[in-house]
Amino acid sequence: MPRPVSVLTAASWGAALLTALLVMALLGCAAVAARAEGGVDGSDSIGARIYAKGLGSAPIVARVAGGVVEMPGRLFPCGNCHKADGLGVVEGGLKPRDITWPTLTEAAGGRMYDEASLRGAIRDGVDAHGLPLGAAMPRYRMDETDLTATIAYLHTLDQAGAPGVTGADVRVAALLPLHGRLGETARLVERFLNLAVLDINTRRRFDGRRITLVSVPFDADVPGDALRAAKAVQATQPPFCFVGGFGFAPDDPVQGFLAGAGVPNLAPLVAPYRSEDRSAIWIEPSVADQARALVQAAVDARAPGPSVAGPVRLALVSNSDTASQVAAQATRDEIGRLGATLLFDQLASALLRGLVGRLHRAKIEAVFVFGPYDDAAAFVVEAARQQWHPLLLGRWQELGAIEQDPALHHSAEFLLVTSYGGVEPRSRGAYDFRRVAGELGGGHPELLRDAYVGAKLLEAALAATGRHLTQPGLFASIAGLRGFATGIMPPLSFEAGASRRPAASVMRLDPDRGRLVPFVLESHP
Repeated sequence: MPRPVSVLTAASWGAALLTALLVMALLGCAAVAARAEGGVDGSDSIGARIYAKGLGSAPIVARVAGGVVEMPGRLFPCGNCHKADGLGVVEGGLKPRDITWPTLTEAAGGRMYDEASLRGAIRDGVDAHGLPLGAAMPRYRMDETDLTATIAYLHTLDQAGAPGVTGADVRVAALLPLHGRLGETARLVERFLNLAVLDINTRRRFDGRRITLVSVPFDADVPGDALRAAKAVQATQPPFCFVGGFGFAPDDPVQGFLAGAGVPNLAPLVAPYRSEDRSAIWIEPSVADQARALVQAAVDARAPGPSVAGPVRLALVSNSDTASQVAAQATRDEIGRLGATLLFDQLASALLRGLVGRLHRAKIEAVFVFGPYDDAAAFVVEAARQQWHPLLLGRWQELGAIEQDPALHHSAEFLLVTSYGGVEPRSRGAYDFRRVAGELGGGHPELLRDAYVGAKLLEAALAATGRHLTQPGLFASIAGLRGFATGIMPPLSFEAGASRRPAASVMRLDPDRGRLVPFVLESHP
């Protein structure tokens, strides 16, 4: 007689597959947790140990995948998904619930817990109304004493407090080169940031808190001083986050230090070298992306038309600093990709007169200049002296001061790459920026505009994070911003704490109006 064959329906196959996938995903998270050292908050209480490590006074069993599979509780501690602050982060497309005690016990959404219903949620996987919780939530079999200790620990999750956060204030730091050669510029940025924060505090509070801005001074002329200053403030009065710092390179060790400490670093007033950099919340296009946009503009600006014959004649003059060399290499690569030719490629030198003369005699039409503004200005002055007026292309963060230098406006054509192209100058954001910046009398617009965007980003992130301010929560809030508008920069979107940066926009200096306007090609019949 043939042996009976067990037949699975499509539904049971689907349920089995879902169970298997959930178990594999949970085990993957558990493996990460098992490699972590220590508890969530360093506490030695039984409740804290259960929350962080799944280890109670008696063995704990976690029933996972909707209670189908039993596993040791140490593989599925609460903190694995809900994290140290109880807020949780998105993992595998799932967002754990905020389990801080005020949130659990408030009536928002009609799911108010008390201690009795919370026992049911932890032990049986049912919510405050007796409805089943999602299959990703383990059901725990544990000693009653351990369950009581776990619930007691949940009462404390929102009491630990994030660094720099009190009932009245959120302390935010700006890492600024107030000493040394950049001191005057840093004091301008410091005053601007204080005015921007005052403007925010005048308009709103964040669950009753105001922003307190503290400056963290360092000397940009002293190697490693930015890192020293950041370590010192972290050891004594750690801020909730940093915003609007400058005077250090994108790859300075201070960036890695703050990232490693989990401290949000919003809108440093510098562009990252490359777009894959995730050490801060950047708002500028990368240096490499900016250089590529300039090459395309140079080729387009000198494209053959009715009065132009042959390929564009290009030259590259760059400084020896890292940013200039990153821009120079991206320029070379993009020129090669477009099939154009770079006729001159050399470092800037003190022999400026000879360099300008060689480029002039070679009938160079467009020159990429990467380096300090003073070097570019000297180049333009010498070119004008030799009655040569080329197309000069550079980064606005380096050469933006050309707008404030009318004597040079007619000396050459200028195309500058920036993230501010295409912004309506009559927008509310543009008005607010001019109102705040106007109190300082102008100067360094490229830094002040980024500082303004950083302040607006801080305001939006604090508002989105809510009353339970934590550093992971701030990162999560920024990751949720889409199409974030400041009024002086194209809308920003963020993902996993890193900016999907605005596209690099090429702007032309209008010599008659003395300001940058969008670069638009003339059409040829």
